[in-house]
Amino acid sequence: MLPTRGTARLGGFLNGIVRLSALEADVRRPDAEYGNRFSLFTTTTLHEIGHAIFETALSASQQDIVMSDYLETLDAGVSVPAGEPSDQGTQHLFIDFLVSALLGYGRPPRSAGASRRRIAAFGLDLWRQ
Repeated sequence: MLPTRGTARLGGFLNGIVRLSALEADVRRPDAEYGNRFSLFTTTTLHEIGHAIFETALSASQQDIVMSDYLETLDAGVSVPAGEPSDQGTQHLFIDFLVSALLGYGRPPRSAGASRRRIAAFGLDLWRQ
């Protein structure tokens, strides 16, 4: 992991390298999105690893399943945010469920159980034995 430079982003993934900004290296800073139960370092690291999984481990057909789910999510919403649908939005839908599933914690509609089911529906069943 290398520090990011010159951006306001918390981290990034490019060419097999996960980068985190120096602020996210503080393992004591809690992430409010996950009920302050986990550090921002932990959630940001998992988020960037999620980009790596999406880009390198999911097949094109699995990525298409995630994209279809994302488009359905946008269609169900009140309004579509500017610039959407996008590849980044598709990846972030996948990542939101992946992080909640891995941490075993999330708020609806991303509770841990719902997130594990969604990840399995994307064809990535991490919890099968």
